[in-house]
Amino acid sequence: MRKSVVVISLAVCLSGCAILDKIDAIDQDVDQGRIQGMAEESEFAYSIPNFHKGPYAGVDDVNVRVIKGPYKGLNATFFLGKSRESGQWEVFLAMVEKDGKWESLPVKLTE
Repeated sequence: MRKSVVVISLAVCLSGCAILDKIDAIDQDVDQGRIQGMAEESEFAYSIPNFHKGPYAGVDDVNVRVIKGPYKGLNATFFLGKSRESGQWEVFLAMVEKDGKWESLPVKLTE
């Protein structure tokens, strides 16, 4: 019993540290004007644990190596959301690594 309490406490501590790092990253990027439409004076109320993921029931990412097409030989990452309505996964952000830098590719979202 005591061992499981220690393991649970450690997991809670680590997840708490991870969320604080994410909150700091969001605040920094907003303050630096890196997120279009968000002003430096924007303030956020964070919910912990995270109960919603925007319009999605779940969010995940898939990393690939492009073997054919315009980005052949490059690494790419696709960020996907699982639609609350249809239950289908859809890509909402795609990025490729070119010359050591990651760039976003335009994604037309489903309506």
